[in-house]
Amino acid sequence: MQATGPVAPGEHLLPGVYFSADLSQSDVKITLQDAEGSLLQATTDVTGTPQWLSLNIELGEGSFAVEEILGLLAETQAEDPFTVLPFIRSFRAGIEYDTPFSEALSFETAPTLSTLLHQVALGDPLAEGAGYHTLVLPLSVRSSSFTLRDMRVLHSQTLEAV
Repeated sequence: MQATGPVAPGEHLLPGVYFSADLSQSDVKITLQDAEGSLLQATTDVTGTPQWLSLNIELGEGSFAVEEILGLLAETQAEDPFTVLPFIRSFRAGIEYDTPFSEALSFETAPTLSTLLHQVALGDPLAEGAGYHTLVLPLSVRSSSFTLRDMRVLHSQTLEAV
């Protein structure tokens, strides 16, 4: 990210990349810092108790077959450690469906590399036909500072190819 300064939940940082927050019983202020050498560095100032705060990355329209593999490789860091369970949100006919990764993503005080794999299973919303998909990275709902140093999203028809 080249941008610095405040950004509001829902405001696109880049096309298809934005923060989302529950503002019904809380206030969330997000400030981007210079992320030289990283994808994103942000500080969140949270007042109240939001039900969610997330970084959303639109993956676009598509479909997934049973047994295909989705992978998420991320290098993260945070001032105060937290762990979250990323998921893919799929939209079909105005309804949203979530498919969680089976492993958690850790934000530790030292740079941490995480590899998360999800094999699409029968019954997963991802396997229910074409839809619009968004990768949702939940964030700590407490005030914090974090860095997303690097990230890759992988899609493969077989585990061996990953």
